[in-house]
Amino acid sequence: ATCSATTSTVTFTSTGSADDGHQTSVQAVYGYTTAQSYEANVGQLIVFSGTTMYPPNKVTSATSARAKVIVASGDLVCDSAMSANVVTQDDFYAHNGCAVSGWVKAKGDATLDAGSSVGQDLTSGGPAILNSVSTVGGSLTSGGTATLYSGSSVGKDLSSVGRAYLDSGSSVGGNLTTASFADLRSDSSVGGNLSTASYATLDSGTSVGGDLTSTSYSDIEGTVKGNVVSSTYVLTGDNSSIEGSVTAAGTTRTWIHGTVGKDVTAV
Repeated sequence: ATCSATTSTVTFTSTGSADDGHQTSVQAVYGYTTAQSYEANVGQLIVFSGTTMYPPNKVTSATSARAKVIVASGDLVCDSAMSANVVTQDDFYAHNGCAVSGWVKAKGDATLDAGSSVGQDLTSGGPAILNSVSTVGGSLTSGGTATLYSGSSVGKDLSSVGRAYLDSGSSVGGNLTTASFADLRSDSSVGGNLSTASYATLDSGTSVGGDLTSTSYSDIEGTVKGNVVSSTYVLTGDNSSIEGSVTAAGTTRTWIHGTVGKDVTAV
């Protein structure tokens, strides 16, 4: 039997011989389309149940391209280096020493312990937690809450369905967008815009590099380099600084105790 393939068909040919020397061939031709994606259970390494990647074992690629690692069922616990893009159908846990060079997509929760890293984007269907001194080099997209503890960082954008919490010294390099509220603690920062579907609180020493927009109130003790727009009211502390304008659309009194570089409008 032989098998041959083109970009759209696969042909199987089977040839049989009788005792009298006659031969008969049977051929079957099947059409197909290629529909491979990282979300599908297709990859160089497929694990069919939850697993742990222990050191000193590493996942490497034989080519310049990253490997594709698929966990078809169960959690993935990473304790080692992985030159790969990762999909897991449940939770993703990165312990100290885990370094995934590519991106990670977890259908469940994602937790990074201190000293762990994801080189590109991290996407989780549930809550995402970055413990102290853990990093995501790309963007973080969370289907639940997003929590960045002290010293942890997201290189690009952060988007969450639940509340976004930035502990002291943590940072988001790009925009932060949440369908809930945002809580920035002392010395944390957002490099771009901050947008919430609820309220936003900024402690002393925090900074937002762009605009701050909230559908509820904004309580600011830190610095906003762009404009502040609130659907209710704005409170600013003595040491706060807003380099742009302030617009408060609610009927509750707005209090400005710090500096505002441009106009203040309270409707």
